[in-house]
Amino acid sequence: MQMMAGFNKQMVDSPKFYVQLMELLNDPDNMALVQHCTAGKDRTGLGSAIILLALGVDEQTVMEDYLASNVYRAEANQKSIEALKGQIQDEDTLAAFTALMGVQKEFLQAALDEMKAKYGSIDGFLEQGLGITKQERAKLKAMYTE
Repeated sequence: MQMMAGFNKQMVDSPKFYVQLMELLNDPDNMALVQHCTAGKDRTGLGSAIILLALGVDEQTVMEDYLASNVYRAEANQKSIEALKGQIQDEDTLAAFTALMGVQKEFLQAALDEMKAKYGSIDGFLEQGLGITKQERAKLKAMYTE
């Protein structure tokens, strides 16, 4: 699972797609924006976390939202695991695939820790790493919160 934590750190270190995501979100013509990736939990999970953080949502709530993927993907993941059981006999390999299908606190925490280590804070990451000004954050909050 170190691989997934490392992947999340890498996405913070090279955030060009998240810069684009935030630019799109800041355009009122894109308020019905859909973001996705292959499984909808890794790149999309971090993207959703970044959006929530930019809107001022606290880290604990962001983490709870991220971990909810395990609940909402449980049925689909179980079907995939059952299909794999017929093809993979090694229990360790099956356990690794099972873990990769879900999300773990450590995955997102690695990204949050990297934001703080590299930029001093999450706000620093949003401002320096993604180029979101205080004015743009205020605009996002006005557009997407009540």
